[in-house]
Amino acid sequence: MRQPPGFEDPEKPDYVCLLHKAIYGLKQAPRAWFDKFSSYLVEFGFICSTGDPSLFIYQEQQSVMLLLMYVDDMVLTGNDSSLISKLLSKLNEKFMMKDMGPLKYFLGIQAQFTPKGLFLNQEKYATDLLINAGMLDCAPMPTPLPVQIDRMPHQDELFQEPTYFRSLAGKLQYLTLTRPDIQFAVNFICQKMHSPSVSDFNLLKRILRYLKGTLTMGVSLSSETDSVLRAYCDSDHAGCKETRRSTGGFCTFLGSNIISWSAKRQESVARSSTEAEYRTLSDTAAEMSWITAVLKQIGLPQKKTPEVYCDNLAAVFLSANPVLHTRSKHFATHFHFAREMVAMGTLIVKHIPAHLQIADIFTKPLPQASFLSLRFKLGVDYPPTSSLRGDVKASSSVQNREAHQEPKLQSKATPTVTMTTNSHHRRVKTIFPELKKNIEAFQNSVLGNNDESTLAEMGIEKSIFVSPKTFHLTVVMLKLENNESVVKAQNILKSISSNVRQALKDRPVFIRLRGLECMNGSLDKTRVLYVPVEEVGHEGRLLNACHVIIDAFENAGFAGKDAKSRLKLHATVMNASYRKDKSKKMDTFDAREIHNEFENKDWGTYLIREAHISQRYNYDPNGYFHCCASLPFPLK
Repeated sequence: MRQPPGFEDPEKPDYVCLLHKAIYGLKQAPRAWFDKFSSYLVEFGFICSTGDPSLFIYQEQQSVMLLLMYVDDMVLTGNDSSLISKLLSKLNEKFMMKDMGPLKYFLGIQAQFTPKGLFLNQEKYATDLLINAGMLDCAPMPTPLPVQIDRMPHQDELFQEPTYFRSLAGKLQYLTLTRPDIQFAVNFICQKMHSPSVSDFNLLKRILRYLKGTLTMGVSLSSETDSVLRAYCDSDHAGCKETRRSTGGFCTFLGSNIISWSAKRQESVARSSTEAEYRTLSDTAAEMSWITAVLKQIGLPQKKTPEVYCDNLAAVFLSANPVLHTRSKHFATHFHFAREMVAMGTLIVKHIPAHLQIADIFTKPLPQASFLSLRFKLGVDYPPTSSLRGDVKASSSVQNREAHQEPKLQSKATPTVTMTTNSHHRRVKTIFPELKKNIEAFQNSVLGNNDESTLAEMGIEKSIFVSPKTFHLTVVMLKLENNESVVKAQNILKSISSNVRQALKDRPVFIRLRGLECMNGSLDKTRVLYVPVEEVGHEGRLLNACHVIIDAFENAGFAGKDAKSRLKLHATVMNASYRKDKSKKMDTFDAREIHNEFENKDWGTYLIREAHISQRYNYDPNGYFHCCASLPFPLK
């Protein structure tokens, strides 16, 4: 080492120092620190994980401690508080360490504990990234990449600041630690680092615009789930238009919690889609083998054989038997790793229909509806919010992902609901008895006891279903007598649009009036956003937005004061074809049965697990409003 300034030897200024040990700032310092600290942990009783050298495990009888280290930052957890306190005391004596308290922020990752688990996101990191890119005030986008990604303009025009491009792309890579929804997009952009074009930079900015609209999103990890390991893998054969290489992607789940994911362009061209899928299957098997070993070391051995779901039948058959030899004899030896694991009984490979393949989000750009559906299934969600009672409400993905823990490849109708099928539609013919009973009781308690009213009069027979594109929230119904009142109502909507966005915390939203034929006049319905429910977010935000709209119309004289206290938030999933056909009627249905029957549809996850009932209240001779209430489905 050169002599430090101010401490030079005047007689021998050209001499260098011979170090007896590493000091801070030198290249070998991190390694020396790791050796010093890890040796002390071993003396305490820890063992270093063979699967992850930064993970140290302590086990003594029923006591377990896990310590994860990155240089001089570490996370410690365990099931024995007294043992943890003892370790912290010993470490502080040896290294003068500081206890930062419960985990909240670690290496750019924010952690929020909830009664049902843990929520991880990188909101601060993403915000700093937008500031660095000068895009903090940019308009948000619903998806990271457009579907027609190869038709972007200026693909042949080189970007003039490639260093700036590489800097932003590199920072996006770290953001994928808690954002699997941008894994493919970031991987695609990073492939352009060597010679980015103007088109590539525009795509990078689109990713940043997507992050702007989803800054607080992260991964929800639930403690109320099983510990069964499963994975999904997929590939897009010859998806790269420049090299004709395939892109492979996979994601692994521990119960309902996603724990690892990957999107990567394969090293060479695949001669067939089977080869591309088989390569990805092998990579997934290797990931599963590693995760299984780590789980075993920390005391979570797999009691059930891990499963991998692949949507290519030929690849599934190849993993079990050496079939299709003439088309697979050129496969590299290491691609047969999955077959060996299947032969040893340590892995099960199952076929899954393409429309149920979660890993599709890691292989190519998707349309908005498909992207939002798969993002939900991955467990990417907004952070849990506090309710009016003060407790913490879990995010929607934690509450609803249990249905997606293991794909049901064969649907079975249950005896509680009778289904009939025609060429275009399926109808529910019977009302769930317990549901009908509870709805009537709920009607009497909330809407008033009226023995003469029937379910049909309340609109129950019109509870129907369709794709999430027609999802809407009814806020208030107004009777508009003439064009002047229509224009006035429209102007009110325009004037409060910014207030509604603020109430929804800047979720993508628009409001509009839509004319309907109802009773004696033209009825215009105020609606909030045609998007899947998880895109809008939690009930608290929606209620705030509803109150903004109701207050505006109430102040303008369009709605009675009773609307504010009577109106209940509800969600309806409607089928346009049934609405147009006045002769067709549908009884109310149990959404759980519909989901079991139609789970092969992309929109199966958006069915609202509640029935809605409604009744009109006259408040003056010239108008009325529409009152709705919600009732959760009864458990069987």
